[in-house]
Amino acid sequence: MFGIQYDLNLSGKELSQLSLENFEVEYGGVLYGQLEIKVNDQLFGSCDPENPQPLRDFSEAPIIAWLGLLCDVVVLKQSHPYVALNSLDEVFLWFEFVDIGKSNLQVALIQVDERLNTNDFIITERINQISKCLWKEEIKKQELITEILLKADGLVYYLENVNPALLKSSSIKSLAKRVSVLKKG
Repeated sequence: MFGIQYDLNLSGKELSQLSLENFEVEYGGVLYGQLEIKVNDQLFGSCDPENPQPLRDFSEAPIIAWLGLLCDVVVLKQSHPYVALNSLDEVFLWFEFVDIGKSNLQVALIQVDERLNTNDFIITERINQISKCLWKEEIKKQELITEILLKADGLVYYLENVNPALLKSSSIKSLAKRVSVLKKG
């Protein structure tokens, strides 16, 4: 099972009142919030929409960036048996997505000793400097694809309904484009 849960720091009302210029300048085109990725029984991050607002305000996961990069992972998995995604929150943590046959994936959360010699958040060359494997799980590839598409498309749809002007933001346009690529398969 592969699941993504997120909760934005800005409410629908706050988002609806944002101008495109404010979103781009004041927020840098970034929507922060809580993010949780669940692979079978393993968790990365946390998301509890019931947390009181002061606690939620400290959640700093860049939701649009995470969903966009996860879309990129799905696209790259079509032509690469190995894809690694750097955690946006922790430079020494990487997710590995490794083919197991035609329909399954091994998803692992690994730690490296030192920063890899790359500025990319996604790589398709195996990581050799693994210091620790925090967990390793097997899932169906289709679960990954379906969940990422559902959550990324869901965010674009939500923003379109709450404040269509935000769709002109470069970050949200980029996410919408990535969703479009995924939908085409």
